[in-house]
Amino acid sequence: MSKVPHEVKDYVALPVTIQSKALGKDVKHYIYIKASEPDVPDPDSPRSLFLVNIPVTTTEAQLRHLFATQLSGGHVERVQFAGQHGTASTSSSALIVTTKPAAKEAPTTLGKRKRPTQTTPADIEAKLSSYTLPSTVPSTFHATGSTATAIFLDRTSRDQILRACRKAAKSSKPLIWAAGLAADKIPPLGTSRYEAERRLTFPPRADLLALANDFMSTYSELEAARARESAKRRAEPDEDGFVTVTRGSKGVVKSDEAEAIKAKAKEKQDKAGLQNFYKWQMREKRREEQGALLRQFDEEKRRVREMRERRGGVVPER
Repeated sequence: MSKVPHEVKDYVALPVTIQSKALGKDVKHYIYIKASEPDVPDPDSPRSLFLVNIPVTTTEAQLRHLFATQLSGGHVERVQFAGQHGTASTSSSALIVTTKPAAKEAPTTLGKRKRPTQTTPADIEAKLSSYTLPSTVPSTFHATGSTATAIFLDRTSRDQILRACRKAAKSSKPLIWAAGLAADKIPPLGTSRYEAERRLTFPPRADLLALANDFMSTYSELEAARARESAKRRAEPDEDGFVTVTRGSKGVVKSDEAEAIKAKAKEKQDKAGLQNFYKWQMREKRREEQGALLRQFDEEKRRVREMRERRGGVVPER
């Protein structure tokens, strides 16, 4: 078996030993590490390491443990895996993703009291988009040969870790993957993974109810904020300095259904305005009114005749 070189071009071949319970033996795996040099540099590039061929079950906690415990103790700020964008890493075990409420200001006794800042509809919409359903995946698997970028606190920590990787690649000291890491930080495999996935598929009702209630409360807050913005726009003067007087919505956001009902009523009113426009329409209307009066008079006569007959009276002939 040919010996693996310590460095391949600019990459350091870091050997790690993965203890496999399924195989019943240890497996040696190589992670190739170099200083990050992207085609389009960013402010984090000088303090980042580029990792190739990470294990398929790699998590951020495992990489932090590797650098902090088994190497020179470099402090990792965050880890970005291939296909992951942004600066914050997400956890698959989180059930509800919500926005933290702003800290309340301490009350003061001197000076004018400041009014609380009202949240804009855009802020509330961003908060609504942050709600997610409970995850049904215990952990994420990476494709074989996947890459990641480890971003350290500063460039000194990055260089210190890179020197420690070169030293570990040349020495015979084994690096045990995830050795001493807490059990809850290691992703489940085998039957344990399927059991965890089944548990996550049926989350507790209390968690789902709390998520739904929180979402609907935020949505109601969004409607109220939109109503305030609409009222504020109606109160603003135009270019000539005039304010258009409207009835308004009285704090309720008009829905599409209300607009449809209003349009239908207006159309009916417009049609009613053309009923007595022509003379022949007026003549027909008077003729219909006279006929209705005659029919009502005949009906009253019939009722009077029936009442007299029941009482034994004589009905005069006309």
